[in-house]
Amino acid sequence: MKQKPFVETYFKSGERTNLVLDFPHIEVVRKKEERRKLTGHTCKECEIYYAGLPEEERKKKLATCSRHRSRYIPPETPENFWEVGFPSTQMCVERGYIKEEFAPCPRPKRRQPYNVMFSPKGKEQKT
Repeated sequence: MKQKPFVETYFKSGERTNLVLDFPHIEVVRKKEERRKLTGHTCKECEIYYAGLPEEERKKKLATCSRHRSRYIPPETPENFWEVGFPSTQMCVERGYIKEEFAPCPRPKRRQPYNVMFSPKGKEQKT
């Protein structure tokens, strides 16, 4: 008698190799021929290298010898992302994290006045 496996496999054999995902993700491409088919893009350091080239020559260079290749171009890292410490208040103001308002905040007003529980000292009755 043949026992069934406790956990069935999610993919049957050969089914996973032909699967192409349509959403942006990091994918490992192992063969040189397949890697050359992917589009080339640049990072900040490579932008400096390609800055002097005309647009047509730059596109040709990126297609032939780009170091960065992927099916989906990843978004750029936000500015100051890798700075570890807390920025000073002045730095936050310069970067636009804190907006200075010169007008003071209006003092909140009560909707209902306080209930008078006792009379003031000057108006007490003398007995």
